[in-house]
Amino acid sequence: MDPLLEKARDGVKAEKIHNIYNYQQRARASWNAQIADQERRKKESKRYVTPEGRTVTLDLEGQRQLIWRCLDELGLPNTASWLEIKSGWRKQVFKWHPDRGGDPEIWLVKLRSYEALESLKTLIE
Repeated sequence: MDPLLEKARDGVKAEKIHNIYNYQQRARASWNAQIADQERRKKESKRYVTPEGRTVTLDLEGQRQLIWRCLDELGLPNTASWLEIKSGWRKQVFKWHPDRGGDPEIWLVKLRSYEALESLKTLIE
């Protein structure tokens, strides 16, 4: 076989091996990034009770959405401060409390909403 042709073939083999190695490196880096992202989300996730009574694990975006749902349930704006939330919740409790002739189911939803907001107080402030 011609030495020039043999050298060219060896060069092609080396290039293929180099391409495979680079692909494996990129795949490994992508995998490590996915694992790191999963670990970060796991650390940021926490368990909360929704106004409907379900226990859920939420990441940061899910926690924000839960805040908005609870504020909507209490009839408060999304920009409410903690003092506004507290006073708005007290008004709702007095209005819907079963001992005052209110609906116990609605009262329980309002109570769970406030409890969820209370556990998310650091995000609200």
